Amino acid sequence: MGRIQSNVGLITGVPIRETVDKLMAVAARPRDRLLAQTKTLGDQQVAVNGLMALTISLQLAAKNLARDDVFSDRTLTSSAPELLSAAKSGVPAVGSYRFTPVQEAQTHQLLSRSFTATSSTVGAGTLSLRRGGFIDTAVALNELNGGAGVARGKIRITDRSGVTETIDLRNALTVDDVVAAINGASVVRVRASFEGDAFRLTDVTGESVADLQVRENGLGTTATDLGLEGIGGAVSSALGADIVRLSNATRLSRVNDGNGIGTRDAVADLELRLSNGEQLSVDLGDEGASDSTIGDLLETLNGAAPGRLRAEIAADGERIVLIDETAGSGSFTVASAFGGTAAEDLGIAGTASGSSIEGRRLLGGLKTSLLTSLRGGRGLESLGRIQITDRAGVAATVDLAGSESLDEVIRRIASSGAGVTANVNAARTGIEVTDTTGQTGHHLVIANADATATADTLGIAIDADSDSVDSGSLDRQVISRRTSIDQYRNGGPVRMGSFLITDANGKASAINLSQIQPTTVGDVLDAINGLGLALTARINDAGDGISLVDTTHTGSPITVRDVGSGKAATDLGIAGTSTEVDVNGTPTHVLDGSTTTRIEFSGSETLEDLVRRINDSNAGVTASLFREGGQTPYRIALVSVVSGSAGAMRLDDGGMGLGFIENAAARDAVLVVGGNDGNSGLVVTSPSNAFVDIVDGLTVTVEGTSTDPVTVTVEASDKNLLTNFKLFVDKYNEAITKLREWTKFDAATNTTGILFGTTEALRVDITLGRLVSGQFRAGEFRSLTQLGIDVRDDGKLDYDPSALKTAFERDPEALREFFTKSETGFAARLDQVVESLAGVGDSLLVTRSSTLQRRIELNASRLEAMDESLERQRSNLLSQFYRLENTIARLQNNMSALSNIQLMSPLVSRARS
Repeated sequence: MGRIQSNVGLITGVPIRETVDKLMAVAARPRDRLLAQTKTLGDQQVAVNGLMALTISLQLAAKNLARDDVFSDRTLTSSAPELLSAAKSGVPAVGSYRFTPVQEAQTHQLLSRSFTATSSTVGAGTLSLRRGGFIDTAVALNELNGGAGVARGKIRITDRSGVTETIDLRNALTVDDVVAAINGASVVRVRASFEGDAFRLTDVTGESVADLQVRENGLGTTATDLGLEGIGGAVSSALGADIVRLSNATRLSRVNDGNGIGTRDAVADLELRLSNGEQLSVDLGDEGASDSTIGDLLETLNGAAPGRLRAEIAADGERIVLIDETAGSGSFTVASAFGGTAAEDLGIAGTASGSSIEGRRLLGGLKTSLLTSLRGGRGLESLGRIQITDRAGVAATVDLAGSESLDEVIRRIASSGAGVTANVNAARTGIEVTDTTGQTGHHLVIANADATATADTLGIAIDADSDSVDSGSLDRQVISRRTSIDQYRNGGPVRMGSFLITDANGKASAINLSQIQPTTVGDVLDAINGLGLALTARINDAGDGISLVDTTHTGSPITVRDVGSGKAATDLGIAGTSTEVDVNGTPTHVLDGSTTTRIEFSGSETLEDLVRRINDSNAGVTASLFREGGQTPYRIALVSVVSGSAGAMRLDDGGMGLGFIENAAARDAVLVVGGNDGNSGLVVTSPSNAFVDIVDGLTVTVEGTSTDPVTVTVEASDKNLLTNFKLFVDKYNEAITKLREWTKFDAATNTTGILFGTTEALRVDITLGRLVSGQFRAGEFRSLTQLGIDVRDDGKLDYDPSALKTAFERDPEALREFFTKSETGFAARLDQVVESLAGVGDSLLVTRSSTLQRRIELNASRLEAMDESLERQRSNLLSQFYRLENTIARLQNNMSALSNIQLMSPLVSRARS
């Protein structure tokens, strides 16, 4: 059993623990002195580190003063913010800018016919949706006259009644705008229309008092640029001059209805054989180069064989001509190289009948499509004759051979002599031929008149009791090799990633767009075709996407799937499994990545079902039900997800009878930059109301429209400078306040601050004081005193912001130099000072903090040893006291035993008697 120990001696009554504690307190005095010294060192280190942090915060505040945006801050003011707001997108130059907000952007909206209930069923059919692909897209004015465009201004028109009106075309952007302005005139009665490459003006007054005339307004050239100047005479209709033509400045991306020329990178695009037998290979350049022009093309061709091959624009301005100047006895031939399409796209493929090859037309008219752009780019070039019989029984034969644009086809049909008209259909995807006789005694008949099967090709063959025939979609090509993948589907980019293609033989190969970084559809096609699979990647037959076509004809499918989290195949429209279709009479598996969304309906679906399926299709539109009241209150509203003219939706309800009409046209915002007086100013557009960086660093947003300009004033602002300079002063005063607290001496209490008398504190105080009160380099501003700074007796700063504002107004560049100049500027000087005081390495405060840390660690080791020694000493003292108690207890026990011993009487012997 252990012994029971007490704080008080049980035998002696001595307070053992109290006595030991007193003895140990005396023994621990050296340890306590060291502990107090260590605590002081710790407090000093905390103060030194705090002083270090304060000087660094001062350094950061000074660096803020050296930032460019401090001195390049701008204040923007709009004279009419309700019409045009302004925001900074950078650092705009100081000045006043004038803008006229002509038109707000608008998102395309379609509205269906009305229905009685949301549960009403819709008809059976296929609903097709896509953006663009209209066959009557209006040409922009800046593309006319070989890219020279049309000068802004006004024109004067006089009709045959003698009335003259000035037509304001300053804000016109397209040929549609020109026609709308003329046809919307309030006084003059003249109608404008398109005819091929020119405008036609028709007087509708029915009078002949004056000549039909068009003249310039003042010194402008707008009428001339539109081909209308000089129209005049006793005629009711007049055709303007041809204003659609090629020039050296025409961009290649503009030709072929925007599909450009199919070239390939780093390989020849054309193979030519001259009549002298010489063979030439010509590389026409980078397919993705959006700035290549007809001039670049001609320069390349003319440089291929100078003196032997000549290329030029034809006399009609519509096509390219190649001339063989070798005068050999052979044939002059041109073909595309390496399976490309450049020769076909230029219309120069083939063999010359003489020494020259004349290409086909490369530009459409003012508002039409080239026949070569139809049927997905396969074209309708080989047209012939058709026979038309109107409903009155009058027949006529129309020869469409040689037509190069759809406008030519329409005009030839309309002028056939039969009682019919031809126009672009309501969907703007094809043509519609309509009987105008008003008779019903005969069928409307349109039939092929030769072996070209032209009526069938155009989709207008008919023999029926009907007043019209609609060709349906003629599939104007919208996707080509040159199409950018940044705006491929619904206006958005193709997301980079990997996808796996498995051909009909079961061979699989992956392609990673993140690695190849394609910029055009052509890059993607070349990458797929380079995998060595049993398939061909090409533009699909509708010209609205990519197709993968099996080359094995085994009946097995092609499959494509995205790998991992990638969505590249999905965005390209080729994720999935191919289906078998007829290709030139051969059953072939094709995976069609059309960008047209097609939704099939059986006829049992309701309005709610239709809305849901459209929204689930990711077709780039948002569908919703709209209630307007009445007996049939419900309509379907479709809104494009892409704003501006690029978001125009093309819808075909496939005979479902949904009756969609345009509720809001797709249009861009229009802004005139500069004055809107006379012919000055520049007209610009934006798909949204925001014009980002319309002036470098300045973004304006159209909030309303006006015919008067809005002035946006950009002024230099001192707000950032004042804020950051005030921050510097506050940080400096904070540092000085803490420095005074740590170095104080209170004579009344005879107490000092933790850093009183230290070299480091004194040096920081002196160094900072010299900096803020000293002189800097020669210049407009040489000290902080000139900027409103006054050093008080206690070392803190007083600051007058009005002095700094005055200095900024007087010379902002000199002020910028004072603060930001490298090495000698205020921020640089302060940075040097702080680096010497608190910088990484051997700076004053870092060194002192490290020294204190080493001393604290050394003392901690000594204290640990002293504590162990004192603990042993305490244990020994306690043991000694306990042993003393035991000893005294034994002595006491012995004394007690002795005191209990009794004396015995001596023994006496007795004798026997």
